[in-house]
Amino acid sequence: MKTPLLLLVALAAAAAAYLAWSAPERDYQPLADAGVPSVLTLATPAGSVVRRLEVEGPCCDGCCEKLYAALMEVEGVTQAAVRLDAGRATAEAIVPQAVGAAELAARLTFDKYRARPAAPH
Repeated sequence: MKTPLLLLVALAAAAAAYLAWSAPERDYQPLADAGVPSVLTLATPAGSVVRRLEVEGPCCDGCCEKLYAALMEVEGVTQAAVRLDAGRATAEAIVPQAVGAAELAARLTFDKYRARPAAPH
């Protein structure tokens, strides 16, 4: 009775070792200092507004960097900031008034991230 049990344990260990060895590398690297601004520092120019969004799903500075890059790709964005807090992020961008919060939320909803306009405060 001991031999089949030992063989089963050895087989399970071999399978676990194979899965660990063959697992793909992570596609992100948590960064100690991503260089992503956490607050807006520029004055809002005439004809522009600050849009705030809540984003679910980020877990590290690398995620903030992806969200920041996505914001900066939107035409008309003059500055952006992303703050991470317990699995959520607050993203802000200075944009022309014609760029709506829903449009920005759509740009930040990709991979594991889900964005929505933040409630006014």
